[in-house]
Parts: sequence; structure tokens; C-alpha cells
Amino acid sequence: GRMEAAANTLDALGPHLDDHLDMLLHIAVLLQHLGRQEHMKWTLDMAAYVHPNDAHVLQARARLLT
Repeated sequence: GRMEAAANTLDALGPHLDDHLDMLLHIAVLLQHLGRQEHMKWTLDMAAYVHPNDAHVLQARARLLT
């Protein structure tokens, strides 16, 4: 019932995602639930571009993009 608040928090967190890669999977799942499929895919793609060998990025992409 607090999806709008969650969306606002995600929007504020976005520029600081580098500091929270351990939360990437959870953030991406929440983006899906908010109906932001393209934003979720873009976020995972950019994370992979910037951090191609990070285990959290690899896990999130494997779980959500396959």
C-alpha cells in the first residue's frame, strides 16, 4: 500500500546505486512491481556496464533478465 513512497525512495536512491549494489536485486524486483520494466532493465544494463564483474550485478541480471 506504500508503492508511491517506495517509488520516491527508489528515485532518490538511483544516483547512489554504486554504494548499494548489494541491494540491486531487491531494487530491480521492486521496479518490476512498480511497472517499471524498462527502467529495471536499463538499471541492470548500466550496472553491468559500470561493474561488469560484481557478483551482485551478475546475480541480479541472471535472476531477472533470463
